[in-house]
Amino acid sequence: MSDVTFEAVSKGYGGNLVVKDLDFTIPGGQFTSILGPSGCGKTTLLRMLAGFMTPDTGEIRNGTAVLSTPGTMVPPEKRGMGMVFQQYAIWPHMNVFENVSFGLEMAQVPRHEIGSRVAEALETVGLGGYESRGSADLSGGQQQRLALARALVTRPSVLLLDEPLSNLDARLRERMRFELRELQQRTGITFVYVTHDQVEAMSMSDTIAIMRSGVIEQHGAPEELYNRPVSAFVIDFLGLNNWFDGTVVGMDGDRARVKVTSGATVTGTAAPGIAVDANVRVAVRPEDFVPTDRPAGQDNVLAGEVTQSLFMGSYLHHSVKVPGREDNVVVQTGRGARVQQGPINIWADPHLTHVVPASDL
Repeated sequence: MSDVTFEAVSKGYGGNLVVKDLDFTIPGGQFTSILGPSGCGKTTLLRMLAGFMTPDTGEIRNGTAVLSTPGTMVPPEKRGMGMVFQQYAIWPHMNVFENVSFGLEMAQVPRHEIGSRVAEALETVGLGGYESRGSADLSGGQQQRLALARALVTRPSVLLLDEPLSNLDARLRERMRFELRELQQRTGITFVYVTHDQVEAMSMSDTIAIMRSGVIEQHGAPEELYNRPVSAFVIDFLGLNNWFDGTVVGMDGDRARVKVTSGATVTGTAAPGIAVDANVRVAVRPEDFVPTDRPAGQDNVLAGEVTQSLFMGSYLHHSVKVPGREDNVVVQTGRGARVQQGPINIWADPHLTHVVPASDL
């Protein structure tokens, strides 16, 4: 499978740039998610790739084939791509077979070939034997699979998915995440998946591109983004964080030593440009704080008091009151951890602690 490349691509509406000078490569044969909040430009990116919109500047390519420039446009039906929409766009007056075969009929595929290809697509998504079922009689999960089969039957090189799980209930959405991931690995098709849900992106993707205000803030493997974020936005978007305000009192390579407002000293990985005396914010995820016997006063040790512990099933959620701090610190431990209400010292691993400019959020 060829890589999909965006080179210096911009798109605006009424003078407002939605996608800004985008340089970005989607690896062929992988599952890539475009992740970001509403209005960040991710759907516009997907629609330009699908051929529904033309870029104002730049070039979009699939391998060496140019798909779009400001003056040229390969029509959507000639791009070799399939698309699954948020609302599925299933024709309720057609049965399952007719929904899946429609695209092949429009492409004038020989009739003797249509039956076998429809059967193959339905088997791939787990709807074998449903050919004569009315599409309106399917459950939400079955309709989602039908939309997938309709996109897969044309044998696309790239499959575009625009928040296809957002209409499903929580349990079905979780199951379909695993099914989509398994389907991509089995078929080897390039998946481009747009979502605002970080759990979907983290659980399914080989790579994730996090968008903010029309630009890609960071692009990489889920583990890289989670453990080595490049900005406060990426840190804050990928899960719950404890934030501390402070001032840098020392630097050692890319490691910053910060005096936070509670009086403690915290060391963590510094974003580019951080220097001594800079006003910064320090981020520590709840699962990266651990109860410790280390005394307060050591780097990355905070003294506090556990005011509440909640059993959350797979983990325990603790609220820790730290002197000099208005909000409680959130700490998550395994469900077997014995954390009593009352005084506690908690320690943050410097490798998992991140220091960013105070103005970065």
